[in-house]
Amino acid sequence: MTSPGPASPTEAPAPVPPGPAAPPATVGLIGERELRPAKPSLRLVDTARGGIVDENALALALALKEGRVAGAALDVLEIDPTVGNPLLAFDSVVATPRLGAGTAEAQERAGRVAVEAVVRALTGGVPDHAVNSRAAGARTPGAPGRV
Repeated sequence: MTSPGPASPTEAPAPVPPGPAAPPATVGLIGERELRPAKPSLRLVDTARGGIVDENALALALALKEGRVAGAALDVLEIDPTVGNPLLAFDSVVATPRLGAGTAEAQERAGRVAVEAVVRALTGGVPDHAVNSRAAGARTPGAPGRV
């Protein structure tokens, strides 16, 4: 099932449905109070879940403007698509969408890996990424006898 694209070139992309709800104890876990004492060399990395960094209060943006944080890498944001998110105006912020692995390169690689797995299975081998490789008698990749 594919996500509907924009109805016209000028329309914003359709929102991506939110992932599982964040546990209440983690919402806004990193906010103004945590960033206030930060050293100016701090680089904040969030690869866990959108909403852990308090985006609504723009705590991270304020810290960046004031030089209290050197930069941020955000693999997740609270809302996708990220259109209009003020954090993206900073050159020191790198953000990827929830579907960061959806690049043409990642999709090409996934296709190649899938084809290799099918070929291995059809020629009597065990695919490298089989979830039940031990049951199938798989050897360590590169070991003698590996198909």
